[in-house]
Amino acid sequence: MATLARLNPYFRRYARLFVPGLACAVVSAVFSVLVPIVVRRAVDSIPGFIEAYRRSGADAAVYNDVLWRLAALAGTVIGLSVLSGAFLFIMRQTIVVASRHFEFDLREALYAALQRLPPAFYRALSTGDVITRSTSDVEQVRRYMGPAIMYAARAVTLVVLAIVVMMLSSPVLTGWALLPMPLLAVAVFFVARLEYARSDAIQTQYSVLTSRVQEAFAGIRVVKAYTREGAEAEAFAVEARRLQEKNLALGRVDAAWVPVFVILVGMSTILVVWQGGRLVAAGTVSVGNIAEFIIYVALMTWPVASMGYVISMIQRAAASLRRLEVILDAVPEIRDTDATDATITAVEGALAFEDVHFRHPSSPGDV
Repeated sequence: MATLARLNPYFRRYARLFVPGLACAVVSAVFSVLVPIVVRRAVDSIPGFIEAYRRSGADAAVYNDVLWRLAALAGTVIGLSVLSGAFLFIMRQTIVVASRHFEFDLREALYAALQRLPPAFYRALSTGDVITRSTSDVEQVRRYMGPAIMYAARAVTLVVLAIVVMMLSSPVLTGWALLPMPLLAVAVFFVARLEYARSDAIQTQYSVLTSRVQEAFAGIRVVKAYTREGAEAEAFAVEARRLQEKNLALGRVDAAWVPVFVILVGMSTILVVWQGGRLVAAGTVSVGNIAEFIIYVALMTWPVASMGYVISMIQRAAASLRRLEVILDAVPEIRDTDATDATITAVEGALAFEDVHFRHPSSPGDV
């Protein structure tokens, strides 16, 4: 999105962390994709092992040989899984750490901007709103720079590699397995639009609620002096209920997405077993291929599901960054211009005020 493009310099600044993290994501995905291939070989080798054992007359030596071969394949699966998990851990350690460095820089830039802004800006933007933008909105943007990038990188790599390997094994069965995917793409598109609108509404209402609390605490003596505790509590409850309603609206979208996703994944598994059985009967694929494809479908379940989560984080980050830009892009009333004489480093002499008047921006006359 165009709004998030202003964060690209941070990717270059912390490339020393992002690049190794993304590389680890690719390596982890490669090891994960190799697991179903080993399982296919193990499943396809079982009939041959059984036949060899029968021909040997139940020879113990043949039995031990078969057992060790199956154990070697099982050990390979375990080893690949451990390696995939190790690189996944390194990926998290690098990309998440990079997002924390970015968060520090963003808070520094935000604080510097707040220091430059005139009092008129704080009359237009309440203290509670400033606090919300400095805390909740910064965290939403950090999640885009960290978890969103991390999940998206591994998901895309894993899905692409899995599809390539599936195509090499059986293009026909791959087509049946991926048949529900266009429906999934359409669902993701609609979910993204709904997530963005609701995320923006949540952040706005959260600012309203924070402002209400801050103003009540700042004027607590006035509230107590005029016995307005009940009225303030009721006003807070109203804003809290509105925030709850907006969060529930977003939760309903997420709740609807999960069963749709499960149904589409289940359809892929059913199609693999149904059409895979027919292809096995025709001698086109083996039983091991069916097991391999079922694992691939399961392997792509979380990456595809995480895309909905990633879309949600991206939409929230875009909405939050737009709110932060109100502060970051605000132009101070007192600032250096082209007419500023940079050679002046000290002022000597005395200042005299003659016929000076002062007026508040909202006041009709002079003070």
